[in-house]
Amino acid sequence: MKDPERDGPTDATPKPRQEEASSVAEPAAALRWDDWYQTAGSGPYDYDDSPPIPEATAYLKAHLGSVVTAYLAGFADVEAVTRCAAGKIHPEHPEASRLLLAYEATQLLVKAYGDEAAQSWFVGMNPHLDESAPAYVLHHGKNADDWQFVVPAAREFLGNAF
Repeated sequence: MKDPERDGPTDATPKPRQEEASSVAEPAAALRWDDWYQTAGSGPYDYDDSPPIPEATAYLKAHLGSVVTAYLAGFADVEAVTRCAAGKIHPEHPEASRLLLAYEATQLLVKAYGDEAAQSWFVGMNPHLDESAPAYVLHHGKNADDWQFVVPAAREFLGNAF
């Protein structure tokens, strides 16, 4: 038998966030995913405002490195990053989508903290991504439903830092 005091709530449905009299904000992990995504993210990714894939890939290569960029994009080898950045290969979905989402998150992180912090964020465990690294989520995801929380997780990371 489950003990709610020790094991937590027995109901699998997340409970609504309750306001406290404290000035300390409750962590975003306590929110339901759909509520958190609506507040931390801008909704589904808008590819119309995206840079060309070679430009996004070159940016990722410069700030995250070829190995991390190749992994998160799902490229078979590291040299594909260089070829893609030069416009010699043209990835399709899902690789192109992964690159654009990584580009958006990387821009946010690099502007706030620099390259090393962005690299660490992509390969470190993330509480908003079920303790998975953002690069892992992008690499293993097949469509937007699989990686929709990567950019909002980056925004949440930035919001918690200040």
